[in-house]
Amino acid sequence: MNSLTSKIYLGLSGLLIFTPSAFARAVSFESYVDGAPKSSGEFIVKAVNILSWLRYGLFLVAAFLILHAAYDFLFSKGVAEEVKKAQDTLLYAIVAIVVGLLAGGLPSIVKSMLGL
Repeated sequence: MNSLTSKIYLGLSGLLIFTPSAFARAVSFESYVDGAPKSSGEFIVKAVNILSWLRYGLFLVAAFLILHAAYDFLFSKGVAEEVKKAQDTLLYAIVAIVVGLLAGGLPSIVKSMLGL
């Protein structure tokens, strides 16, 4: 792995780690002082919130994978191995987006099944 790629992945990991903590300041934690959910509905709401954050992270990673694939395409210089690597990266990004879109409907399905 070259130096630029490792710097990009290091930056992405830092972004994924520190972004939720930056947005956490806007959330009121007064109802979570004791830590445990008070009902199964509250647990489901917490789980759905966590899953939606993970889904946003997945979209963010997919966007950076697309940029990485574009970089690989631009600087492959027609080398078949490099072009194949870029195509595979682009395919992984598309799969991540599809999984994220499918996961977006999952909380609605669970809420309707549980009557929340």
